[in-house]
Amino acid sequence: METCGRTMKALFEGTMVPQDEEQQKFVDEVNGRRAADSQYALCWLKYLKEINHKHVVYNLCSTSRSGAVEDYSEAEADE
Repeated sequence: METCGRTMKALFEGTMVPQDEEQQKFVDEVNGRRAADSQYALCWLKYLKEINHKHVVYNLCSTSRSGAVEDYSEAEADE
């Protein structure tokens, strides 16, 4: 499968010229020139969606705030 991934990447980036009708179909599908229905194009599009999706993490509690600086005065430090 690793070889297929490298081939799909090269075809998608244009660093490899399609060698047959199936590869040309893949290029057309991933570039939106035809509806994606092959398993390779669907897999590649899913991969692209996943790597380009920004994952958001939600927390119930947070102890630190971005950019927050704790300021202690000398009086508090002497206690």
